[in-house]
Order: sequence, then C-alpha cells, then structure tokens
Amino acid sequence: MKRGCWRWPANWRAAACGALRCKARAVRPAPRPARDQGDVRIGTVHSGVAMALAKAAKDSDTTLIVTNAGANAITGPLCGPGIFRTSFTNWQPAYAMGPVAVAKGHKTAVTITWKYAAGDEAIGGFKDGFEKAGGKVVNELSLPPIWCSRSSPAAAP
Repeated sequence: MKRGCWRWPANWRAAACGALRCKARAVRPAPRPARDQGDVRIGTVHSGVAMALAKAAKDSDTTLIVTNAGANAITGPLCGPGIFRTSFTNWQPAYAMGPVAVAKGHKTAVTITWKYAAGDEAIGGFKDGFEKAGGKVVNELSLPPIWCSRSSPAAAP
C-alpha cells in the first residue's frame, strides 16, 4: 500500500454503523484496581471516556480534572463536587459566534453538522447565542456521521 493512500476497510464502516444503531447501555466503571489508589484523576480527550470517569469520580468522591473533553454533561448532569473542567464545553465556542453573526447584520441562519453529540451541542450553543442576540435559526440540518455515509442530500450543492 502506498503512503498516504490508506482507507478504512469497508467492513469497518458497516460495523460502526451497526454499533450506532445498538441500544445505549449504561456505563459501569470498573472497580478501582489495587495499584490505582490516587486521589486525583486527570484527563481525558475523549468525551465518552470522560463521562464514564465523571460518573466514577462522582460515585467515589474522587477529584477529576477534565482537561480537554468537551461533552456538556461532564460539568452538567454528571457533575459532582470534585469534578473540574480546565478547558471548554462543546457549547461555548459556538455560542460566542451567535452574537457576532447578528452584529455583522445576519438575521437568519441555517445550521448543518454531523449527527453526533459534539455537533449537536455546538449547534445548540450557536442557536442559543444567535437567537438571544435577535437572530433566528430557520432550519437545522444534520449529516450522518462520516463513517456511515459517503454522501448525504443535506450536503448537496
């Protein structure tokens, strides 16, 4: 295989799409191993992992410092007294764009995103900021995750 020409195998896409259609299962964190007796946890980049860590930290009264995972729920419904965020939520940067768009004279907007948690949360932030500043989101479009589809009518010119 030539360098730079790598592609996901076709069977990976089918497996990933099938997994997305599975019923959601509750995350049950594994018990803390004996070697892992630290009082503070720090990380992670992946929002799904960080949400599992947040649940475990809240249940075990352990301090968790979230350095990069953007899922809103970590410092929302999953938050506990020992959970801290040092970065952002998916909602925050998009919210700030809403008032700027209105200030530049835009009165209506159509949003488009990949259909997954971070995309939905970012669009929600933009919509909140845009409409609070006086704009109106007239349509919200979403694309299936890129690993499930090569094309979508919403992305057509």
